[in-house]
Amino acid sequence: ATTGKAPYKTVLTHGFVLDGEGRKMSKSLGNVVLPQEVIKVYGTDVLRLWAASIDYRNDVKIGDTIIKQLVEIFKKTRNTARFLLGNLYDFDPKTDYVKYEDLKEIDKQISEVDKELNVYLKELGLDEI
Repeated sequence: ATTGKAPYKTVLTHGFVLDGEGRKMSKSLGNVVLPQEVIKVYGTDVLRLWAASIDYRNDVKIGDTIIKQLVEIFKKTRNTARFLLGNLYDFDPKTDYVKYEDLKEIDKQISEVDKELNVYLKELGLDEI
């Protein structure tokens, strides 16, 4: 403004939060979804999962059906992680480590995709999250 240029580098815009039917939330309509209620019933992580899963650049929906779908996704993800971590209890890197050249082809491809994803996230400035 006073210096002849904007005091910021980028601008983030976002859409509105709508109810599950795509209508504007309104107290008079009674379709407001309160974050406190979602947290009380389902927990903070489910609300975080919703926030992480939406495309905030457009209008976003939240409602009972959407939250219940996310609860199922959260449970499956959590249970899968628990299963995987439970199978690592006796992993010893000294004896169980596999060199890159000894990996199966699919594991090598996953490793390459992971490297490329990390480069991409760094370019977006999301590597610090």
